Amino acid sequence: MRKKRLFLLIGGTSFLFTIFFGCGEKSGEKEYEKALSLWKSGQLSRAQGQMGKAIRKLTNREQKSVANNQLGLILWELGKTTEATDRFRESCQLSENITQADKNYGIALFKNNQFDKAKMEFLTILGDQPNDPVSYFFMGMVHLKRKDWRNAQKKLAEGLRLKPQDPALQNAYALVELHQSGANKALVRLKQIVKTFPNYSPALFNIATIYDLRLHNRSVAVTWYRKYLSQAGASAFQSSQAQQALMRLTNRSSGSRSSSSATAQEIAAWMKRGDSYYKKKQFSRAIEQYKKVLQVAPSNKTAHYDLGLAYYSTRKYSAAQKSYIQALRIDPRDANARYMLVLTYAKQRKWNDADREAKALKVVDPVRGKQMIKYVSETRRR
Repeated sequence: MRKKRLFLLIGGTSFLFTIFFGCGEKSGEKEYEKALSLWKSGQLSRAQGQMGKAIRKLTNREQKSVANNQLGLILWELGKTTEATDRFRESCQLSENITQADKNYGIALFKNNQFDKAKMEFLTILGDQPNDPVSYFFMGMVHLKRKDWRNAQKKLAEGLRLKPQDPALQNAYALVELHQSGANKALVRLKQIVKTFPNYSPALFNIATIYDLRLHNRSVAVTWYRKYLSQAGASAFQSSQAQQALMRLTNRSSGSRSSSSATAQEIAAWMKRGDSYYKKKQFSRAIEQYKKVLQVAPSNKTAHYDLGLAYYSTRKYSAAQKSYIQALRIDPRDANARYMLVLTYAKQRKWNDADREAKALKVVDPVRGKQMIKYVSETRRR
């Protein structure tokens, strides 16, 4: 039997779990294998259709549960969050056990602002897995959304007891401290997160917001907003708010914006259009949009990475390779860019380069690194 990937969504972070599936011989298993391969190569729409076929053919309830969860993850990446949530729920109903699908279902409910249902789902998980830090994190986040600081602190503290160095838990706990103990104590924790996890951009945004709205320190807030945008990119979740705050803090009215402010807004629009074209498989148009971004923001890591995905989808592997290399020059620890660079080298049969990058990937992402070292070794022998 072979090990299969199962991702758990948690904000911008993916947790990797290992499960066992079949050997591709029974009804539905070949379709499942093909769906995973399509997903791995970024062909999400085709992966969605193939996983649907697998689910219809599979007869084992546990296997159908796993396949429904994987389909939910594919749909989530496609932006079809309601359909994804339905698939996670179906996966939970098919399995007699608490699985990773239960966590995905709870997270999806939380992301869709169904806080009561999310809370019940995580309570169910904790009844079976009382030492699960992810469930404590989201329980704490539910209380945070409701401004129930005391209970948020209790749940997040329990999560930190189990996983003290988790940046998401630390970041959420800092927000509790902000409301219970004041800005200075929250800033101490947030700056420690940035020091330990320099690529964790939500902490940068929260620091900027505290200096802006709580301490009214304009110059320091501007510095941190700029750090956030430089790290996260113009297409990140809070980038629009950060850009608007910068405009306000630098006293630029809507009628007298500088070219740099206008460029920031244009970048966000180009990235959004590029992502939309990519999802519609209009790759040439997506490439045009990402190139526009890079003309004015050559250090935008996300644009380089997304441009690489668009080139990869059109089998322009040499161009994709260059894009991933540029992304890695900006952030050498970007595991996703390194992972795709390995695949791109393999597609070009540049085995030594692929092997070198797979080993580099292992340093920042041991699970996927080992997986890709094995993949390169096996593929080059075919």
